[in-house]
Amino acid sequence: MRSILITILLSGIVLLGASSCATMSKEPLASGEVRLLSMDVVGAGLEAHSSFAVNVFFESSGPPQIKRACFYESRQWQYCSDVSDVSYFTLGTKRAFQVRLPGIGAGSHRVECYAEYIRDGETRRTNVVFTQIVAKLKKGQKLTYDGTALDFNVSRGIVHNVISRLKKDGLIISKWRKGSFVAQRHKETR
Repeated sequence: MRSILITILLSGIVLLGASSCATMSKEPLASGEVRLLSMDVVGAGLEAHSSFAVNVFFESSGPPQIKRACFYESRQWQYCSDVSDVSYFTLGTKRAFQVRLPGIGAGSHRVECYAEYIRDGETRRTNVVFTQIVAKLKKGQKLTYDGTALDFNVSRGIVHNVISRLKKDGLIISKWRKGSFVAQRHKETR
């Protein structure tokens, strides 16, 4: 029984390794080609609705002629930045560019990116890379049921139940005729 489990586990690892290798082309780059490798958020503690920067790592054959970098988040926004708004740098052995993006709503978001570049006089599009971004609510931020439901992609009823629970825990405060707000300090419950 143990040998069967080990065989199944090893088969799964081999399949996982093969599928992850297949996601990125291992072929050499053609002259002037750009391939995106990954992207990540600059810094830690991203707050909802605040602009933020991302580093997009790439490889290219020769100097890149990237014209635009475009970002997409399925529920909220799409944003493209011209090359004049992009700063290039090298981090260790990786080449990258950095783009400042507009604010994103609270919650967990899958953000995808592709770049447009010039090769042989034609505009071409790179592969797509993505990252998971988590944006947190700011202390003192006003909450609306509709906005929070949209940010977290849940129903208004769920938001009502969660806000009620968070009020009991001291994480949300309500002010009469003003609304609900993220608490400045968490009240200790004993």
